[in-house]
Amino acid sequence: MEGVMIEIVKVKVSAGQFLDKATKIIQEAIDEKAPSKTTHVSAPTNVKILCERSTQQWKQILIQTTNQAIANQVVAPLLSFGANQLISLAGNAIKKKYRSMKEEKYQKQFDSLKKDFDDKTKDEQMNADEYEKEFQAYHDTIMKLLAKTRSPKLFANILRENVPMDMVCVQACTYVLHKYMSEMNITGDGKKFTGIRIIVEGQDGSSHDYSSSSNPSHSINISLDNNHFVMDEQSDGNIETSKNNCLYKALVNTFPALKRAFANGAAFRQHLSSYIENDKSMHHTISQGWHKFSIKKGSYGGAIEQKKFDRQSLYDAFLENTGNRIAKLIEKYPKFAGKVRQRFDQRIKEIKEIAQKESQSDETFKRINKITNDFSMYLIKEFDGEDRRELREELHKIMSGFGIRLNQTLHPVYIEILNNMKLKTEQADTWSSHPLAIHPADQINFTQDDIRLQSLTVKWMKLPESVDIIASVIHAELNKEVCEDERRFNTVGVGIDKKTLYIAMNQTEVTKSQQKYGISSERFTQICNILISKKLVMECEEIVLIAPNVMPKNQAQNRALHAEKQIMKFWKDNGILPGNQITDQNKPSRIGASKPACICCSLTMTTNKIHYKTYAKANTNPVNWTDPTGINVRVQNRVRVRN
Repeated sequence: MEGVMIEIVKVKVSAGQFLDKATKIIQEAIDEKAPSKTTHVSAPTNVKILCERSTQQWKQILIQTTNQAIANQVVAPLLSFGANQLISLAGNAIKKKYRSMKEEKYQKQFDSLKKDFDDKTKDEQMNADEYEKEFQAYHDTIMKLLAKTRSPKLFANILRENVPMDMVCVQACTYVLHKYMSEMNITGDGKKFTGIRIIVEGQDGSSHDYSSSSNPSHSINISLDNNHFVMDEQSDGNIETSKNNCLYKALVNTFPALKRAFANGAAFRQHLSSYIENDKSMHHTISQGWHKFSIKKGSYGGAIEQKKFDRQSLYDAFLENTGNRIAKLIEKYPKFAGKVRQRFDQRIKEIKEIAQKESQSDETFKRINKITNDFSMYLIKEFDGEDRRELREELHKIMSGFGIRLNQTLHPVYIEILNNMKLKTEQADTWSSHPLAIHPADQINFTQDDIRLQSLTVKWMKLPESVDIIASVIHAELNKEVCEDERRFNTVGVGIDKKTLYIAMNQTEVTKSQQKYGISSERFTQICNILISKKLVMECEEIVLIAPNVMPKNQAQNRALHAEKQIMKFWKDNGILPGNQITDQNKPSRIGASKPACICCSLTMTTNKIHYKTYAKANTNPVNWTDPTGINVRVQNRVRVRN
């Protein structure tokens, strides 16, 4: 409207000026001409005719100018706005209808699957093995529906079918427990109940924290092992332990009085399902599809958990985790408990005091490192012998890891990285497909579709330069036969320096019921051929596979070998690590992975001037990270690229 008013004012001013001068201009023009001998029209008549003609012309110009101004400044914007609104409304209506049709389809599929399962299992001649086979097939199918649906009602109905519970269930669980523990005054330790906090530790070292209030008085730590919630404490033999009710078992182990509210796992599951079906916040989580990510994908939606990005909260959580680790180890070796625990606690106290009193500096790092090194020497002297080797190595790992992690939290860049991770999480929370906040592997299923590879790269990044995409392609190829829930625990890292591409991984494969770590040289050659065929290594001359000198013996050791960490160690040992060297900014060393880099790897890459990208859902509190200098790596294989 402002543009229209400006145009109308201009027209008014021009019209006024014209009318004021029109008669004068015309009269002067007539006076300059000699009177015609053949005309019988008087001068005043000539003036009148010319005025009428000029006025008529001006009217036409005025009308045209006004119409144009109104068309450009009023009609066009209004039509554009209206069209956009109509398109938006139509688009939303189409999406809503499409979603409704999909949910109806999912509901019919569920009803049909449930009916078929019920009919088959009514057969009295079915033996236990046959029932278990049908039961597992039924669960596998409806779990796929659970990931697809955005209907809280269908979600709850599927949950009632005794399927494994996911992270949405854990969040809902805190609210259900809060209600009953508050009403029944269940505390167990004399504390005034103000809320319950459940901490779930994933197999990949991730930690998921769910609370029923801002200041929970009680907490419970649960581990996720092979898609089951477990606790380290000894189970109560009187607790009902039917399949997939492990969350109930873990909770009742900690708070036995809960059995008065929930007699068994089925009753607990029914309460939980009803809460999810009727609670508005759960409705929002499920309707947005955030439950789909669960442990394997994380959660982008809902309120951002500030404590995941708060240095003090992370520091407290790290202290708690360190204490738990040492307590478990001492419990395993009770005869060494007294003197080891006393010496360990004293050294931890000294490190904490240094961190609290001093700011980050080289001297601070040296003092902390000296304490950890002295403790290692004490262990070697005090616990020599093969029978004490495990205790010695584990204590050394815990102490040195504590010192290194504490040094990291004191580093000035630590806060910058933490804030950047928070920013990416907020961006992803606002826009669940944000191209710069969401990792490529969370945007597309690389195991099924590589057509959109080019669309995943931003305009200033060539496809062969996107190490995250290359790592995701390799990861997808290696894990096609791995179930989706386990796929994310395997990680592939890719580094590019000059014209060489480096690959490292912490890959677990199961063959003939046996686990093996890493890949064979033949498999590596196949991967190289795939990368070449997809034109992902066009600017590389060589592909190098890096592997640990000593392969891991179990899952925990394997997952602690972060792929980025292996590449950095190899680069350091071979003089490739940029560090303080002058590097070519047009061809910087880059490292990426098949999932977001954790804060520890991010900090190490930052301090060594390695280029990498930060994404949402990065792990800000990895419990299995150790110093890269503590591992030794080698070249397992290398392939020349003939482009």
